[in-house]
Amino acid sequence: MKKLLITAFALLAFAAGSQAQTNNKNAKNMKTIALTKADFLKKVADYEKNPEEWKYLGDKPALIDFYASWCGPCKALAPVLEELAAEYGDRIYIYKINTEEDVTKYLDLTVVGVIPEYEGGKKK
Repeated sequence: MKKLLITAFALLAFAAGSQAQTNNKNAKNMKTIALTKADFLKKVADYEKNPEEWKYLGDKPALIDFYASWCGPCKALAPVLEELAAEYGDRIYIYKINTEEDVTKYLDLTVVGVIPEYEGGKKK
């Protein structure tokens, strides 16, 4: 879990350093983005077309929260993600997807309240 948090913060630091500064007024209005399975396939990775390889489809870095509505740690993480979305504005996507959307089987996630790390199409 510690490695996962460090990775998430490293990703956010990278996003902050690699993008131009944005208008603070816009940043304060940014929120996390809820995804359905169809949204995930279109915005993150289309595993139905290419099941052997993870290919991120976004145009800027993303943090993806796989949550369940009944999960206590997920509920605790939600306000933190909202704060990060407001702070980083349009420099990064912060997605949330309910684990009941059937995406977790493809990603080999066996627990909820996790932000997995992928590199080169493989889970670390």
